[in-house]
Amino acid sequence: MTSMAGTRCARHVEREAVAMCARCGDFACSACCAPNEAGATYCNECLETTALVTASRGARLLAQIVNSAIFVLLCTPLIFLDELSAEVGLALTTGVGLGFLVLIGVNIYLLATRGQSLGKLAVGIRIVRTDGQPAGLVSLVLMRIFVPQLIQVFCGIFSLIDSLSIFSEDSRCIHDKIAGTIVVNDDLQRARPRAF
Repeated sequence: MTSMAGTRCARHVEREAVAMCARCGDFACSACCAPNEAGATYCNECLETTALVTASRGARLLAQIVNSAIFVLLCTPLIFLDELSAEVGLALTTGVGLGFLVLIGVNIYLLATRGQSLGKLAVGIRIVRTDGQPAGLVSLVLMRIFVPQLIQVFCGIFSLIDSLSIFSEDSRCIHDKIAGTIVVNDDLQRARPRAF
């Protein structure tokens, strides 16, 4: 850590600051700050609240099962299309299509505001950058979803390799590494009532 010419520690005004907290923005002296496991520097107060607990593989699997179950439930009415009249079939297809748009909209909203899909919300896990900060919509949608799907087009087994990479030492899939994200337990959610 290096001196930040002329700035003073927010808690020890007699000491020169050596860093600015990545969360609250306060200046901190060497006694009042430290890096977290991802290397970002935090004041001691914020450091205590940034301890990232990686979500278990089981929690991530359960969140994916919830997301898939929602998708399957939405698709189930399409099984009966052959046995319905053209008008009813068109109405059913339109309804399912609108349902998909609502599902996509809800998931994009949750990803943008909370770093969660419906499944992750139900399980109590969320996606953050490796420094604990919110990941941001571009990182979540473009880097975690679009780029891996594009790679899948050119490498047919990418999804399998990506899924199996969760067994790496840091429990991060390839799409997590591409986006610079990590899936963690949602400590904030434990403080509020469950959504489901």
